[in-house]
Amino acid sequence: MSNPSHKVDPNDLSDDEFKQSMTESFNAAPSLARQQAKVLAETAYPTSNSGLNESPSGPIPIGIKPSRLLQYNTDNDSRCLLGKRWICEGGSALWIGQAGLGKSSMMLQAMTLWGLGEPFFGIAPTKALKQIAIQAENDEGDLSEQLKGVLNGLNLSARAPELDLMLTFFTESSKTKDDFAKYLRMLVAEYKPDLIWLDPLLAFVGGDISSQETCSYFLRNLLTPIAQQYNAAFMVIHHTGKPPRDTSARNSYVGGDYSYLGIGSSELANWARAIVVLRETTENNYELRLAKRWERAGLLDSMNCEQKTIALKHADKGICWEYGVSVIAESTRVDEMADQVIDLMQPDMVYKTGWIVHELEQLTGKKRPTIFRPTSFEFKILERIRQLCTQPQAPSVFIKRVKSNDQK
Repeated sequence: MSNPSHKVDPNDLSDDEFKQSMTESFNAAPSLARQQAKVLAETAYPTSNSGLNESPSGPIPIGIKPSRLLQYNTDNDSRCLLGKRWICEGGSALWIGQAGLGKSSMMLQAMTLWGLGEPFFGIAPTKALKQIAIQAENDEGDLSEQLKGVLNGLNLSARAPELDLMLTFFTESSKTKDDFAKYLRMLVAEYKPDLIWLDPLLAFVGGDISSQETCSYFLRNLLTPIAQQYNAAFMVIHHTGKPPRDTSARNSYVGGDYSYLGIGSSELANWARAIVVLRETTENNYELRLAKRWERAGLLDSMNCEQKTIALKHADKGICWEYGVSVIAESTRVDEMADQVIDLMQPDMVYKTGWIVHELEQLTGKKRPTIFRPTSFEFKILERIRQLCTQPQAPSVFIKRVKSNDQK
């Protein structure tokens, strides 16, 4: 019987001896290892006459078989960190925004909520997430103001003690590229976070951000292996370039165009599993857009509906973000819901306010007091129906009028 402590070089064995050795390993190994050993036993190293008998430089990679993929439970993925597999272990998200909008305070808000196991505008963590942030732009006083602003603005001050176990901040402005990767690996190995925030990317990349080679090396060869080894995901804050001089060009972005708003190589958008874009639409009105994989995120608007884009504004209380008003989006929804009620009406029949309110209750799930409150969304629907179906001299009499051919 062979000595189990004696290591044998596979190149010293004949094909039959190698197969026998791997078969013995297969019989003694756990189930997954047994499958791997069986594959190796059935495929011996090439013979010495082939000229390809040199030992590989490391362990032979074991591929993933279709049977394993078919058995993977994507509905209950233990590697999922955020949303419906929006961000998983080993993944990444690029957060893009113009300078001075409040990207750092948004980062603090997301970190705080996810650290407490709470959703960030609907994007829910699968657990309370442990996080570290390496940033280069804010001093300790800035971070203090932002954190206090978030806790006060969201009425979470009583839960502040919970955050000491979940959030850790580091300021680093001298290390880039490989030196930064070594520093980062040390922190991740020590703190074992679920999410790793970098703010901003330009402080650490250490090269021309417009170079595909620079971006690929930093993102794919330095960052991704860290995320994969330690089962974490990256959240990377990044800046936009200068806005186009032509305002029409600025307003012509559609769909996936927003993924490429970050300054630099297109490799940035290609690498990131998810992309979040923050931009100003009008003064103190902002848009948060998920430009990539939005269907998996669970982003909610102020009506609690899943959206690709939501309107935000700076809160009146505290340094934090809250829902804003998208005039265009709200107006569109008012018209759509008003039309749904009008479609239920028979042409030229008279309907009273009570019938209209009843149908609005059924449609919106809101009660009569809410529908009559002038500041409510439902009141706007009622007023839109009144505008389309009543006359000034009889505001409580609703009639669906059929347009004549000349009016169509």
